[in-house]
Amino acid sequence: MACPAVAFPSVPPAAASLGPRSRLPAFLRPVPPPPRRSGQPYGTAGTEPALEELLADPLVHLVLARDGLTVETVRREMLAARRRLLAR
Repeated sequence: MACPAVAFPSVPPAAASLGPRSRLPAFLRPVPPPPRRSGQPYGTAGTEPALEELLADPLVHLVLARDGLTVETVRREMLAARRRLLAR
Protein backbone atom coordinates (compact mmCIF):
# COMPACT_ATOMS: atom_id res chain seq x y z
CA MET A 1 0.00 0.00 0.00
CA ALA A 2 1.40 3.38 -0.96
CA CYS A 3 1.90 6.09 1.62
CA PRO A 4 -0.24 9.18 1.15
CA ALA A 5 1.56 12.29 -0.03
CA VAL A 6 2.42 14.69 2.76
CA ALA A 7 2.41 18.40 2.10
CA PHE A 8 5.15 20.25 3.92
CA PRO A 9 4.80 23.95 4.62
CA SER A 10 6.96 26.17 2.47
CA VAL A 11 10.20 27.33 4.05
CA PRO A 12 10.74 31.10 4.06
CA PRO A 13 13.66 32.04 1.78
CA ALA A 14 15.71 33.55 4.65
CA ALA A 15 15.53 30.33 6.67
CA ALA A 16 16.22 28.18 3.63
CA SER A 17 19.43 29.99 2.72
CA LEU A 18 22.69 29.41 4.51
CA GLY A 19 23.33 33.13 4.67
CA PRO A 20 24.29 35.17 7.73
CA ARG A 21 22.83 34.11 11.04
CA SER A 22 21.41 37.59 11.52
CA ARG A 23 18.72 36.71 8.96
CA LEU A 24 17.53 33.78 11.04
CA PRO A 25 14.67 34.34 13.45
CA ALA A 26 15.90 34.91 17.01
CA PHE A 27 14.63 31.53 18.22
CA LEU A 28 16.80 29.74 15.61
CA ARG A 29 20.04 31.58 16.38
CA PRO A 30 22.56 29.67 18.48
CA VAL A 31 22.97 30.87 22.04
CA PRO A 32 26.61 31.62 22.87
CA PRO A 33 28.00 29.94 25.98
CA PRO A 34 28.38 32.12 29.06
CA PRO A 35 31.84 33.64 29.53
CA ARG A 36 34.16 31.59 31.70
CA ARG A 37 35.68 33.11 34.78
CA SER A 38 39.35 32.49 35.49
CA GLY A 39 38.58 31.56 39.11
CA GLN A 40 36.03 28.94 38.06
CA PRO A 41 37.34 25.40 38.73
CA TYR A 42 37.90 23.59 35.43
CA GLY A 43 36.66 26.66 33.55
CA THR A 44 39.48 26.30 31.03
CA ALA A 45 39.54 23.61 28.37
CA GLY A 46 42.11 20.91 28.97
CA THR A 47 42.07 21.26 32.75
CA GLU A 48 41.24 17.99 34.47
CA PRO A 49 40.60 17.19 38.13
CA ALA A 50 43.10 15.05 40.00
CA LEU A 51 42.30 11.35 40.30
CA GLU A 52 41.97 11.62 44.08
CA GLU A 53 39.45 14.44 43.64
CA LEU A 54 37.38 12.25 41.31
CA LEU A 55 37.57 9.28 43.66
CA ALA A 56 36.37 11.49 46.53
CA ASP A 57 33.18 12.46 44.64
CA PRO A 58 30.06 10.81 46.15
CA LEU A 59 28.52 10.45 42.68
CA VAL A 60 31.56 8.42 41.56
CA HIS A 61 31.05 6.21 44.65
CA LEU A 62 27.47 5.51 43.55
CA VAL A 63 28.51 4.63 39.99
CA LEU A 64 31.30 2.37 41.26
CA ALA A 65 28.92 0.65 43.69
CA ARG A 66 26.43 0.06 40.88
CA ASP A 67 29.23 -1.66 38.95
CA GLY A 68 30.29 -3.72 41.98
CA LEU A 69 33.51 -1.78 42.55
CA THR A 70 34.97 0.23 45.41
CA VAL A 71 37.25 3.24 45.43
CA GLU A 72 39.97 1.06 46.95
CA THR A 73 39.68 -1.47 44.10
CA VAL A 74 39.92 1.25 41.45
CA ARG A 75 42.86 2.89 43.22
CA ARG A 76 44.67 -0.47 43.51
CA GLU A 77 44.10 -1.27 39.81
CA MET A 78 45.26 2.20 38.73
CA LEU A 79 48.47 1.83 40.74
CA ALA A 80 49.06 -1.64 39.26
CA ALA A 81 48.56 -0.27 35.73
CA ARG A 82 50.96 2.59 36.51
CA ARG A 83 53.62 0.14 37.70
CA ARG A 84 53.20 -1.95 34.53
CA LEU A 85 53.52 1.12 32.30
CA LEU A 86 56.61 2.35 34.13
CA ALA A 87 58.20 -1.11 33.83
CA ARG A 88 58.07 -1.02 30.01
